[in-house]
Amino acid sequence: MKFQNKDNGYIEETSLTFLWVLLFGVFYFLYKKIWNHALISLGLAIITAGISWLIYPFFGKQIVRKNFLRNGWVEVSDTGEQLDSNVEIRSKTGDYVILAIMVALALAITGQMINL
Repeated sequence: MKFQNKDNGYIEETSLTFLWVLLFGVFYFLYKKIWNHALISLGLAIITAGISWLIYPFFGKQIVRKNFLRNGWVEVSDTGEQLDSNVEIRSKTGDYVILAIMVALALAITGQMINL
């Protein structure tokens, strides 16, 4: 994925998001300045003893894409042409769904750990 800053024309490329979130988790979100997901993933990692770190990468690409689009960046192709973004950037419903799934998984995992 490539994103272009409308203000200065700078192009930022993000690739292998799944791998970077899997390897670095919280630190990747901090690097990309996605503060809310950095805090959420840190909290869930603590609650689930790190198991959520294996689930969060599946949502990483969507999280990074929405963050760029919300901050006014435009998704572009390899040739620099603007792509039509079918994402409603003002709606945070998707983030709440991801959060709900992660919290449910965290509760289920911690419930299993308590029963051991």
